Amino acid sequence: MSERKKNSNMNERMEGERENVQERQTITEDYYSSRPKTFETMLGGYTQVHDPDIQESNQLIQSLFKV
Repeated sequence: MSERKKNSNMNERMEGERENVQERQTITEDYYSSRPKTFETMLGGYTQVHDPDIQESNQLIQSLFKV
């Protein structure tokens, strides 16, 4: 495949991705603007986190930051 064709395909894909991001942002803004402004709404029902979830999250974060 020629370099010009590769660049053209990449530009088309990037443009499509940008449109998808803008569409998702619009849908998200519409959704949350029509909901009550509460923790329950924003956290999708996860207003309480259990100790095992916290421990596993901490382990994951620590493993990600180990270099």
